Amino acid sequence: MIHRSGDGGRTWAPFSRLPLSAAARLKSVGRLSRRLWRATTYHVVPLRAAALVVFGHRAIFRLRPDGSCDGVAALAGSRPLCVCADRDVVYYGEYRTNRERTPVHVWASSDQGATWASVHRFTRVRHVHGVFKDPYDDGLWITTGDTDAEAGIWRTRDRFETVEMLAGGSQQMRAVQLLFTPRYVYFGSDAPDDVNHLYRLRRVDGFVERLKQVDGPVYYGCQVGGQLFFSTACEPPTLRVTRNVSVWSSADGEHWERFAVFRKDRWPTPLFQHGQVLFPGGGGGSMPDGVWLTPFATSGDQRSLKLGFRPGDSARRMTR
Repeated sequence: MIHRSGDGGRTWAPFSRLPLSAAARLKSVGRLSRRLWRATTYHVVPLRAAALVVFGHRAIFRLRPDGSCDGVAALAGSRPLCVCADRDVVYYGEYRTNRERTPVHVWASSDQGATWASVHRFTRVRHVHGVFKDPYDDGLWITTGDTDAEAGIWRTRDRFETVEMLAGGSQQMRAVQLLFTPRYVYFGSDAPDDVNHLYRLRRVDGFVERLKQVDGPVYYGCQVGGQLFFSTACEPPTLRVTRNVSVWSSADGEHWERFAVFRKDRWPTPLFQHGQVLFPGGGGGSMPDGVWLTPFATSGDQRSLKLGFRPGDSARRMTR
């Protein structure tokens, strides 16, 4: 079930029930079952004319403005980590185990998810972590993993006619989420076996600056009213060091503070998934006085929260 709010998240109402099979519906009944079977909705992408493209349950759904389903498309890979839309074209990258290291693709749809075409083929990466629209120019950015040689931050300025690597070659450049400001592109390292940091890439010359050591691999992030947020994950071997999943925040991009902490729950990883914190993907998903987030496989598992702060000030700290 997809719910919708028209008042900034104060109240929610059912909007659409995805046309799932009986088996898929059964797998998504409870919190633990959803985690075990990866049976959940991962992304809801709004398009013009109030149409929605929904990624989840190993498929892609097209929803009309009234919530009815207009069709289902096959999904390449298990689930994309980060998707984007630009000029009503939806992009996602293949994310799958890919132990055999076969080529992976970036896929695009210009007809609201009805049909999909490969717009780029990576031959020397394990999988694509995310595709991102740069709000300050006409570019699209891509992140890939996982080995040193496969880790990279890429950019295309001509809709995948050409793709250039701007950073890569080490676990510290193995990124998932990118955040954009006029001068910098921010990211965190997703390096399970290394010490992890937050970084920013300077647009003018590509220089990468280390900003802050953090307590685990960095998966996701978001921007709210000028405030930057990144969250760490708790996965082996991080579990041997800490069971904390942290949200880090900065008002200026230079000084970072721990904003919230959640504890990894008792259910084993990777069977019931790594401890992490999810953020809304859309620009309107968070109000300027607070950030929406969803702890996952931690304390407060799968319960969406809005944590308040004053824009421009250090975000208040919270521990769960």
